[in-house]
Amino acid sequence: HNDSLVLPLKYANGALCDLEGGDVARFDCFPGQGANPQECAARGCCWRQASYGFRRYIDVPYCYFPSNYPSYSVTKLVSKDYGWSAVLTRSKPSPWPRDINTLALDVYFETQTRIHFKIYDPSNARYEVPLKTPQFEKNRRSTINDYDIKFQKSPFGITIFRKSTGAILFDTAIAGAPFIFSDQFIQI
Repeated sequence: HNDSLVLPLKYANGALCDLEGGDVARFDCFPGQGANPQECAARGCCWRQASYGFRRYIDVPYCYFPSNYPSYSVTKLVSKDYGWSAVLTRSKPSPWPRDINTLALDVYFETQTRIHFKIYDPSNARYEVPLKTPQFEKNRRSTINDYDIKFQKSPFGITIFRKSTGAILFDTAIAGAPFIFSDQFIQI
């Protein structure tokens, strides 16, 4: 068994497994125990040891997502009174069971400094943690905002940044870190 083997072969030694940022850019494709080159390949992921001497500094996953791993795409994006609404669709299954292939996204521009977004399964009601959140008028968009949002359509991603400074506040548009939404597993 060769731990330095890069699998699957369609990704072998190619740019898809060579992530910009090197070892620190890897997102674990096999969280939990029992990762090996064959199981990693079955998930459509890359298998490679960490660079020499790097592993002692952080726990770098050997099994990680390639930069073009299939994820969701925005198939419908609509401006609403409260912000944005979108439909997200997955064209290929993830390695986790019971993928939710169609999702809804609602983005609420609540106040000048607060944005709220929710990604959910529009076909099945699911348990949501009962968190108290500030109340706002859901049918009215805050028009003077110190934030802006950029959507990446494929693969799906959201980047929220502060207008006054340009600072990125939240970013899911990271190569090699696909959005996964399946029953009992969510990765964003």
